[in-house]
Amino acid sequence: MSVRFSIVIPVFNAEKTIERCVKSVLLQNYTDYEVILVNDGSTDKTGKILNNFLKTSEKLILKEQNNRGPGLARNAGIERASGEYIIFIDSDDYIDEGYFEALDNIIKLENSDVIFIDAVQEKIDGKIICKEKISKFANYSKKLLIRCQMTGKIPWGGWRKVTRRSIIINNKIFYSDDEVGEEAIFSFECLRNARKISFLNSEYYHYVNYPSSQSKKGNDDPWGPVYLRMKNYLIENLLFEEYQKTIQSFSVTALTASLYRLASINTFEETKEKLREKVKDLEKNCKVSVDWRSLNKANKFLYPFYMLHLYNVLVLLAKGYCNLNKYEKNKNFSS
Repeated sequence: MSVRFSIVIPVFNAEKTIERCVKSVLLQNYTDYEVILVNDGSTDKTGKILNNFLKTSEKLILKEQNNRGPGLARNAGIERASGEYIIFIDSDDYIDEGYFEALDNIIKLENSDVIFIDAVQEKIDGKIICKEKISKFANYSKKLLIRCQMTGKIPWGGWRKVTRRSIIINNKIFYSDDEVGEEAIFSFECLRNARKISFLNSEYYHYVNYPSSQSKKGNDDPWGPVYLRMKNYLIENLLFEEYQKTIQSFSVTALTASLYRLASINTFEETKEKLREKVKDLEKNCKVSVDWRSLNKANKFLYPFYMLHLYNVLVLLAKGYCNLNKYEKNKNFSS
């Protein structure tokens, strides 16, 4: 029996957070939904907690699988879903009452295929870090939205947008099994195949920033493999010429992510030497200018420094950023 929304929650070792997450869904006033909990091989008490929840609501569906990562767990949820729209919620996050009703209202008003959502990013103790206002991009054209999503100027994350299920199924759009950036091509294709893209400009979603969150994973070049995968995908699907400048912009974003990682684990000289090699690779692959509008402010600022080989300045900036983050973490811990 079809429902309006299928809520897909991938779960792995989330015994400390999954109860709040699921309760926040079940407390919604809007009732035309199902919840698909994908237990991705948890080894803690998560399984027991999920099974206890099953006794409390007929809306809950539990799918068990061996650990395959968040991307494939979301795919499993999509395959089981029957709803008209797919909503992703991460197991360590939660939502405010009224979220589903607000989504339903905007869908009725605009017949949306994809709805971007605003969110509150907060610390474990509930202190607000920032408000993510993706709705500030609402006046962008579809082409520019796609390009900004490709480079990460519009943040990735399955939970940041709600998608009509037929868009996903009919176009065979799936998450990859990668540790980082598993949603890159998924997001690209969802937007590319959408006719109407909408924005929910209220912060119903709470993204809780944990030290071990998915965004912290990867080596000293977390987005480098994502760039290569996206580039190859564009070439294979005869889309490279159309998005060549944008994928070049994404390589700058990937370089900046690598710079910060390098600065956090290496000495000044080691960081500078490794950065020099990465800039050489960037210049080697740079056949066209970047797509300036798809870069965020930080990368627009840093790009000339890369091109002018001002490595000392770049490493100083990265080291300063890392030290500031360490200071904030220590201050929060001591307080």
